[in-house]
Amino acid sequence: MNRQEEREVLLNVEHLCMHFHAKAGRRKTLAKAVDDVSFQVYRSETFGLVGESGCGKSTLVRLLSGYYDDYQGAILYDGQELRTLNPDKAAALSAVIHQNVYLFNESIRENILLHESFSEQELEQAVKKSGAAMFIEEKGLDHIAGENGAALSGGQKQRITLARALIRHAPLLILDEGTSALDKKTAHEIEDSLLRDEEITLLTITHNPDPGLMERYDEIYYMENGRLEKQPETSYTG
Repeated sequence: MNRQEEREVLLNVEHLCMHFHAKAGRRKTLAKAVDDVSFQVYRSETFGLVGESGCGKSTLVRLLSGYYDDYQGAILYDGQELRTLNPDKAAALSAVIHQNVYLFNESIRENILLHESFSEQELEQAVKKSGAAMFIEEKGLDHIAGENGAALSGGQKQRITLARALIRHAPLLILDEGTSALDKKTAHEIEDSLLRDEEITLLTITHNPDPGLMERYDEIYYMENGRLEKQPETSYTG
């Protein structure tokens, strides 16, 4: 997929470093969770990041979503440094779909809207793009999710969380193992749908990439020991 004819930088990461204190016997050392990472994400581009557990992916997601501000280097959204923005504006720049999600003991509708105002058309589109339409047609938007989604399956919970993110039109959608609770076929269909939507700027982070989809990303990087390495175009073509 090539969306890069008129490239507009949305996210620019420059020499990003994040260190944590770690114990080595009786000594304290600095462990590099993210080590001199630089990359750009263009608006309406799709960006895949692959790496095993413990490679630094989770720390990178937290940095990009404004969870940490004591980093070295720069995280620029539309040229603005993330840590200089007020918390509300910083939070609105990205929407993260995590492996572990939380739902409230309220209706499916309110778990998507979070008591904010959106049109019925916006709600319908978010439900459709998330892949939640089929089970919502059966249960209804007023179906109570239960405490932490106890009345729903893991896959249904993740699709509601995805709809919650999509309806807010955050500039950057981060899918952090976000379809991991779904069966392989459904996960493929949802990721395929997101890749087809040229209005979405998508960053997919995974340890188990779908070869049939990864070749469609504009950029693919592999992360190991806190560092990024760009993957050749033939890596996932089989």
